[in-house]
Amino acid sequence: MISIIIPSLNEGHFLHRTLESIYSNTRTKFEVIIVDDASSDGSTDQVDWGNYPGLLFHRNSERHGLIRSRILGSTFARGHYYVFMDAHCNPEPGWETALLEASHRCQDRAITVPITPALDVTTWKDHPHQFGKTMTFNHRLDMAWCDTRELDFDNSSWQSPIFAGSCFLVSRMFYEQLGRLDNGLAFWGGENIDLSLRCWMIGGKVLVVKSALVGHIYKSSFNYSLTNETIIGNKLRVAYVNFSTRRFQRVSERLGVTNKLAEEVVPYWPSAERRRAYLMDNRRFDDEWYLEKFGIEL
Repeated sequence: MISIIIPSLNEGHFLHRTLESIYSNTRTKFEVIIVDDASSDGSTDQVDWGNYPGLLFHRNSERHGLIRSRILGSTFARGHYYVFMDAHCNPEPGWETALLEASHRCQDRAITVPITPALDVTTWKDHPHQFGKTMTFNHRLDMAWCDTRELDFDNSSWQSPIFAGSCFLVSRMFYEQLGRLDNGLAFWGGENIDLSLRCWMIGGKVLVVKSALVGHIYKSSFNYSLTNETIIGNKLRVAYVNFSTRRFQRVSERLGVTNKLAEEVVPYWPSAERRRAYLMDNRRFDDEWYLEKFGIEL
């Protein structure tokens, strides 16, 4: 069984449409876990829960953010596989079987990701000529789509430096081995880079599956406030946990964070220290190998 975990904050009618798509186009046994992150628009109240068997619902009493809501949702999950999905997605028929098959080919030591076409909010149809595939990041840990030409893994998938966060599948076993999503990250940002880095360095793979399509609404702005300090703090933590000390210092400088400030922040991250130590003890490859493999200058 797969557990589809969907955080939702003021998603209006998008959540309802997402549920319709999941229940219409998923053939594998599944459950859906909705985590309402203290919505104020009544969007979850509009859902007719009786139409969706196997649906679990939790409402946060206060904002936790996307990352921690995903983590909370996973604690309710009963499936052998987790799918983390945004509340504004349109999975097309066969989406989950393609992701599962790609995971099986890697002995479930992979994070498998669909192609993400742009989803039209009016027609709820995926755009055939606008879509995202493989993704990377730059020297400031800003994400960007990248060319697939040299990233073929096999005929059915591409290797990807990182996964786009709108939808991804991972086995429960491998998710635990990776150390799960980092609950020390605040609200939004950096969790996909963090988990991708750990996946590759521990010896797994991040694969974009060519036959899996899950449309996604690419929003021009957030429907909640997000400070620059939060984003920089998350990037700093991701760099500290996953990179060498020297590379962490370089990322800090490029983010405009002085070494003195970074040194003041790190002692307040005991969980980051434990997360870093776990990776160092369990990784097969280091960050130098990873960056060279994907041609990332950092």
